Amino acid sequence: MTNWENIVNSLSKTKGAYDSWVKYLTFNEINEGKAYFSVPTPFFKDWISKSYAFDIIKAFKEEGSNINSIAVNVANCSFKSNVSNEMTHEIKAKEIDSFVEPVITPMKREIASAQLISSRLDANYTFENFITSQSNEFAYAATKRVAEGSAVSFNPLFLYSSVGLGKTHLLQAIANKITKESPEKKVLYLTAEKYLNMFVKAVSSKDTNQALEFKEMFRSVDVLMIDDIQFLIGKKMTLEELLYTLDELVENGKQLILSANKAPNALIGLDERLKTRMSSGLVVDIMPASFELRLNVLKSKALLLKTDIPFEVLEFLAEKIPSNIRELEGALRRVVAHAEIMGEKVSLSRAKIVLKDLLSSTEERIISIAEIKSRVATFYKLRQVDIMSKSRQKGIAVPRQIAMYMSKTLTTKSYPEIGREFDRDHTTILHGVRKIEALIKSDKNLLEQINTIRGTLL
Repeated sequence: MTNWENIVNSLSKTKGAYDSWVKYLTFNEINEGKAYFSVPTPFFKDWISKSYAFDIIKAFKEEGSNINSIAVNVANCSFKSNVSNEMTHEIKAKEIDSFVEPVITPMKREIASAQLISSRLDANYTFENFITSQSNEFAYAATKRVAEGSAVSFNPLFLYSSVGLGKTHLLQAIANKITKESPEKKVLYLTAEKYLNMFVKAVSSKDTNQALEFKEMFRSVDVLMIDDIQFLIGKKMTLEELLYTLDELVENGKQLILSANKAPNALIGLDERLKTRMSSGLVVDIMPASFELRLNVLKSKALLLKTDIPFEVLEFLAEKIPSNIRELEGALRRVVAHAEIMGEKVSLSRAKIVLKDLLSSTEERIISIAEIKSRVATFYKLRQVDIMSKSRQKGIAVPRQIAMYMSKTLTTKSYPEIGREFDRDHTTILHGVRKIEALIKSDKNLLEQINTIRGTLL
C-alpha cells in the first residue's frame, strides 16, 4: 500500500514546492504501473506533467511502488486507466524531456502582444527625453545599446534603484524604440503586477487554450521587459513559472530586461535560482539624482510646459526635493497649474505656499552616525563593538571603513567630528573614506552592498 503522506513529504522537500504545486495534487490510484492524479485546472495539469513527472515517479519508487508513468486529470474527470486521451495527459518517465506543448497560432500571439504593449507604453518615455548625469549614464548607455539591437554580452539586463529615478522611463524607452524601428520584432513590456494578474487568470481558467497561450506569449517574444519584480516576492507559483520562462528565453538568445527597487541578491524572499538568473547578466544601479541632474530635469520640463518659470524657483525645487525625480516633476506641474488657474505669474513665494504640504514631508531626514554604524554592523553580521574595535581583520576593517565613508557622505559632519564618533583621529577617517572611494570604482559588488545599506537609511 502506497503511503501518500510520505510521498507528499518527499516531494515537498524538492524545489520548495509544496505551496507551488504539491498541495494542488490529489492522488487517486495506481493501475498497471501508472499513478493517476487530479488537479484543479488545465494549467496545473500541463505544468505538473511537464515539470514534475520525474520527481513524482522517483518519490513513488522510493516508497516501494514500481510505477513507470503518471496520468494527470482535471478535477471531476474519470481517473480509470481506460480514460480517453482527450481527458488524460500522460507522461512516461522516458518522455519527460521530449514533451511538446500544443502550438498557438502566431496571430494569437501577435494580437496579445500588441494589446499588452499598447495598453502600457507612454510615448513620452524615449531616450531623447531622458536627462543623464553621472548617476544614471551607465544605465542609459546599457539600455540604449539593447534598444539599438547591438550585440550585447549581457543577458538579462537588470536595473535597480529607489522609486522615481527613471527605471520605468528607460524600460519603456527600449520598447518604444524597438517597436518603432523594428516592428517585426515581438516586444513585451509589462509590470510585475500585470504579469501576476495574467498568471492567476491563466491558472484559474478552465479553458486549456488560455493557459497555453499565456505560456506561449511569454516564451515566443524577442524582447521581454518586466518592471518592479519585487512585487512578485512571496508568489511562489508565479515565480516558478517566471523562472522557466526566463531560462528558456535566455537559452534561445532572446533579450531580457528586468527592474526592481533593489539588486537581485538584496531581494529578500526571492528564490535563489531566480537571484542567480537575474544576476547572470549585467546588474546596473541608478544612483540618487544629483542636484545638477535635478536642476537639468526641471529646466527640460519647464521648456515643455512653455511657461516662464524663474530660475530661483527651479533651483529651490531641485534643492528641496532631492530623492525622487517623478515627485520633482509633479511639484513643478503643480506650481505651474496653480499659477495658470489663479492668473498669476510663477514666483518663489507662491511656490513655497503651494508646495507647503509636500515640502514638509520631504525635508531631509537627519541621519546619525550611530545609526549608520548600527546598520553597517547589522548588514555584515557584526556587533557594534566590532566596528569600534582596533581589529584589522578584513571582515571587520572594511565594514568599519564603509561606516566612515557613509558617515562622511550621508551627514554634514567634519572629519574630526566623525573621528570622535569612531574614537579615531581625523587622518584615519580620511584614509578610510578614500579607501572606500577607490574600491567602489572597480568593485561593483561592494558598491551594491553600500547602496543596499544606504537604502535602509534614507
